[in-house]
Amino acid sequence: MTKSQQKEYDELSDRLRELESEDYLKKLGLSKIENDPDTNVEIASTINDVDMPKPTMYYDNDMQMYVMTGYWNWNKTYPDSTVGGTDGFALGVAQEQISVFEHGLRTSKKDGTSSTPSVQSPYVNGYGIGFEFQDSGLGLNYNCYKGTGWVYFRFYNGTPVGKTINFNSKYGHSWSSTEVTGFSIGPTDLGISWNYSTNKFEDSNYGTKTF
Repeated sequence: MTKSQQKEYDELSDRLRELESEDYLKKLGLSKIENDPDTNVEIASTINDVDMPKPTMYYDNDMQMYVMTGYWNWNKTYPDSTVGGTDGFALGVAQEQISVFEHGLRTSKKDGTSSTPSVQSPYVNGYGIGFEFQDSGLGLNYNCYKGTGWVYFRFYNGTPVGKTINFNSKYGHSWSSTEVTGFSIGPTDLGISWNYSTNKFEDSNYGTKTF
């Protein structure tokens, strides 16, 4: 390294130390982010890493019930060094109340091999269902690369003949210390609640059906 290069390097090093100093940050009205799970944002993955096809709804003549099905699919090899807390998946019918009879959640690895994540007791109400589950594994061993959730139901007040209704699906993924704490499923809302507002993302899609 020449003398001029050494001088330039020393000047840059001094400038970096100044920028990192508490006093300089205070002058700018800034402060360092402490190691708080709610503010320590770790960008491990984004909403663009997951595909959410439209949910489907059809009538099962054998069961004499409607079936609503939702899906998610990662579009890249899962990269995280940690999968964090629980994830969530929800299905909901807008505008009309329903009576839920059967439901399920199926997950698999990237190669289609079925997996069995730890699933909490589903949240069920008169508008839909929410599944909370613990993903695990890395890369090709990630156990929730693909997922399908479904619910068999009847409309509480009978089939809404002549009406067009929306039905929705939502997937939420977390990492670090963030995890699912609940669901909000109603006539105009399909939501996932979290213990922290960071280190997670959600994706959703919807379909319509005229009866």
